[in-house]
Amino acid sequence: MSQQFLNKPNSKKLIKLLTKTIKEVVVKKEIHPTTRKGNKELSLLVKQIAQGKIHDKEQAIAYGEKLGEVIVEFSQKNQKKYLDKGVIRQIALQKQLPSLPETAPEPIKPTVPNTTTQKTPITESPIVEEKATTPVEKPSETKTESSVQEKESVSKQDSNSMSLKDRISEDIKLAMKAKDKIRLETVRSIKKALLEKEVAVRPSGQESLTQEQELELLSQQAKQRRDSIEQYRNGGRDDLADKEAQELAIIETYLPKQLSDEEIGAVVDEIIASVGATTVKDLGKVMGAAMQQLKGKADGKKIQTMVKSKLEAK
Repeated sequence: MSQQFLNKPNSKKLIKLLTKTIKEVVVKKEIHPTTRKGNKELSLLVKQIAQGKIHDKEQAIAYGEKLGEVIVEFSQKNQKKYLDKGVIRQIALQKQLPSLPETAPEPIKPTVPNTTTQKTPITESPIVEEKATTPVEKPSETKTESSVQEKESVSKQDSNSMSLKDRISEDIKLAMKAKDKIRLETVRSIKKALLEKEVAVRPSGQESLTQEQELELLSQQAKQRRDSIEQYRNGGRDDLADKEAQELAIIETYLPKQLSDEEIGAVVDEIIASVGATTVKDLGKVMGAAMQQLKGKADGKKIQTMVKSKLEAK
């Protein structure tokens, strides 16, 4: 029975589902599932597990979640931030694989005799019932669609209360599911930069980045894209400039709302008045205060240009 169920197309689907479930668990715990050797080793292990042992989607998901947790546990013990070939081999060699879920094809069998094919008149009544229920199915579908939209809107609201790391991990999963290559590359680059910055501050006794440090890093990432856009436009490479612009738009979703020119001008006017600046010689004094107040809310070049023009007009 299991060999019939696991024909080539179904077996491939179960292996794909098992792998996908494992990676979703791994990503939640901030282990990057992108290393070539790690993925190859995982693929070999999953094929070995699935062959003749995983019979349906429920088993694949249940077992994938268990194995994902084991991989996360071993990765954390070995201080691995990426899907590691050695970790997966270690799990297999030490026989730390979770127990297989119980096979579920047998319970399905009783549903076949329940059709009671001997009583032929019964086959006519379900046809009438199906026709009667078809109009009801359409509104139920619209309800499920609206409920999905409601959940999505709630998740967008909840993202505001998430930590930056949690939000990025969630967005990586969503980008992977949507197969959005640019978003996936951009969000992964942000995560990489955050991890590198986190490692850099640890010698000082700091375990994680402050919100101010995260904001500063995101502002740097945005500045890099703006500079690249300008260079590519000047060089006639609009294709590359457009790609950088898309990445910039994604990064800006993690930054505070960008202020308009009028709003920036109002803040600069207040700073000029408060520090008593009267000439361009006071540019540094005004810029120091302006960059602190407008951090993450406006582009540094735009702030500098506005400060300079206002001081020159005095």
